[in-house]
Amino acid sequence: MKKVKFDGILGLGLPSLKFAGTVSVLENLVNKKLITQHIFSIRMTPRKGPGADAGQIIFGGLNERHFLGKHFYVPVLSGKGFWNISMSQISVNGEDMKACAPQCFAFVDAGTTDIFGPKDEIMKIYAAVNTTKKQIACYKVKTLPVISFVIGGKSFSITRNNYAYEYLDRRGAKRCDLRLEQSDSNTWVLGIAFMEAYHTVFDIQDFNKPKIGFASAAP
Repeated sequence: MKKVKFDGILGLGLPSLKFAGTVSVLENLVNKKLITQHIFSIRMTPRKGPGADAGQIIFGGLNERHFLGKHFYVPVLSGKGFWNISMSQISVNGEDMKACAPQCFAFVDAGTTDIFGPKDEIMKIYAAVNTTKKQIACYKVKTLPVISFVIGGKSFSITRNNYAYEYLDRRGAKRCDLRLEQSDSNTWVLGIAFMEAYHTVFDIQDFNKPKIGFASAAP
């Protein structure tokens, strides 16, 4: 985080997550009629380097050039203010990892770079991609398989371009890591590694029944 330049953090959780006596950002946008559509949409992009498009968030709408087809919507399950959804399966190259039996839960979080999951389940994925840890030999990256998450009965797949990355260490040597992290929690987190592949709409037209929509990101 010390190497990341940012001005601050904008919390976009649901109202039930706010401190007592305060008004959330989303509530302000709706109550003051600052947005006509009660949604916000996020486009992430893996393009990097000087002048690269770093992505975009739109309050009150979406840009149709940012996605392909239509969004597939699923309900938000948590009453605690997080954008929490249900998953029924995680597979690697078509093989079910048995990580969601009968279901597991995931936060969709643009503030998290990687995909986080329970330690044992992430270790299963490591084994399926022929490694034992987050670090992976760079020559293996080009053969990494597709990882799929079944959400609302629909499969959403990511490729090595989303969940693996290359960098230079302090000595200038090339290294490669997976954007798959072990967590002490039983809840998954679908961070930027997932959202780069799917344009995401956070729907608050009814604060009591929020939902999230995913559509394939435009190239």
